[in-house]
Amino acid sequence: AAGQGLTMSTLQIMMVMLAFSFISTSQGMSYPEALQRAQNGEATLEVLKVFREAYEDSKKSFNEALKIERKTNLAALLLDVANRQADPAVFMKMYREAEALSLEVIAVAPADDAANSNLKAARNSMQLRFPQGYDMDDDVQASSSEEDDGIEGYDDDDDDDDDDD
Repeated sequence: AAGQGLTMSTLQIMMVMLAFSFISTSQGMSYPEALQRAQNGEATLEVLKVFREAYEDSKKSFNEALKIERKTNLAALLLDVANRQADPAVFMKMYREAEALSLEVIAVAPADDAANSNLKAARNSMQLRFPQGYDMDDDVQASSSEEDDGIEGYDDDDDDDDDDD
């Protein structure tokens, strides 16, 4: 009987989390709206703030796919925003955060294409933009043989079944 009660509350929590994901944030921008802006190339600090809030909210969820999606989307946006920053202290911090988020996803989903792509892009960007502040020996996992920016598109599919697009 205890198991049934847990299932019901988990379902209720997930429904509440889903409802919250569509409620506007303090800035007045919802996550779906921020996602749309990011997909349209508007990698702004305001969009980043909404992505961070959505990621923090997802940590309270029992939905692992949602957590992975939010981490991956945040990492991709961090890469986009970092690419527009001039200050190495600012962009290196963003690349490092994108790298860490990608590694967290890869730890639970090693074949996740978006996370692997984001990881590679973060490391390539650090190497290219600030080689004196980045030691590739820290954690060698990405190969730099391919010549693409590696930034994966944003995933607005809430039920990420990891199907091959």
